[in-house]
This record gives sequence, C-alpha cells and structure tokens, in this order.
Amino acid sequence: RDAGANALLVAAPPYILPSQKELVGHVLKVDRIADLPIILYNYPGRTGVNMEEEFLERVAQSKNVVCIKESSGDIDRMHMLAREYPQLQLSCGAEHQVLEFFAWGARSWVCGGSNFLPREHIALWRACAVEGNYDKGRRIMPVISSPRWRRASAPSSQRTIRSICSMSIRGATVDSGASPWGSTAKSAANASMTASTRWRRSW
Repeated sequence: RDAGANALLVAAPPYILPSQKELVGHVLKVDRIADLPIILYNYPGRTGVNMEEEFLERVAQSKNVVCIKESSGDIDRMHMLAREYPQLQLSCGAEHQVLEFFAWGARSWVCGGSNFLPREHIALWRACAVEGNYDKGRRIMPVISSPRWRRASAPSSQRTIRSICSMSIRGATVDSGASPWGSTAKSAANASMTASTRWRRSW
C-alpha cells in the first residue's frame, strides 16, 4: 500500500509445495498484513500446487479475496469456479480457453500475448466481455491461437517469440533466435503477425 499498490496478485509460494492448509495460511496472512483486494493466481503447472476447493472454501470468506486468475487449463475446474464460487470474479489465465471463460462469466483476461498483439487481444475482450458478440470473438480468436503459436508456447521459446514480434512491429529486421528454439519461435511469430495483418484487413 505504501508503494502505491491498490491490489495484489497472490499465487502459491514457489518451491515449497505447501499443503492446502498452509496455502490458506499464506493467503490469509498476506490479506491480514496488506488489507488490499486480492486476486488469487492458480497456476499449478508452475507452482506445483492446485488451489483446491478446501482452500477456496476458507479464503473466499475474506472480503478482500475478490477474484481468481485461473491458469490450470482444466475446463471442468473453470466450470466449478463459475458455479460454486460466484463471489469470486473469474479471470482468464489460459489463452486457448478465453472464449469459454467469457461465456461462463469472466470479465477479465490476464495474458502475455497482449504485449505484442494488443489490438487483437483488446478486440477479442471487447467483443466477448463487453458486447457479448461471440461470433465476432470466434473470428478474432485464430489470430492469437494458431497451431504454430501453440506448438511454440513452451516457456523456453516464449521470450524469443515475444521479442521477435515486438521488434517486427517496430520495423526491425529480425534474425532467428538461438538454438534449439530460434527457427520454431520465428516461424510462430511470423505466422501470428501474418494472421494479425490478414484479420485487420478483413475487419
């Protein structure tokens, strides 16, 4: 709060693989000390810990725990969150499921891809979350979820792809990145940029 924060994004602590009870203690202690709105960040693929219902039952009772960014990729879990925890705003953290998230009531979307294709990501969010126009959303979706992009979405290639796209947008000539991901990353980046240009022309 003293540093100017008006909300917190709280994930499971790294490395230690806490139990659900320990995870409850972690979040509630952050809540007690900071007294700021909290967005839970469930990303078991990175933290090794899923925020289970046992955990959610406890922390959702706090007035400060207002939202969950769900990045597990488990579509059934997303349905469960929407049904069982309506007091928690649902935020999409899985780009390939964003249409489903919006259809189930999500109104926000935290995504890395918006750093290099901001116009397309904002257009998709606006179409679905603001206008409720899912036909329009489906037409935009291929730009940000092409098969090439998905194949190259391993963490070791994402930074290369984002750098290539960012530099290409600024008009720089970009060579391949370092092996083993350089050619794959550049191919995916070029595919995304081509799709984006095609979509903008047809819109």
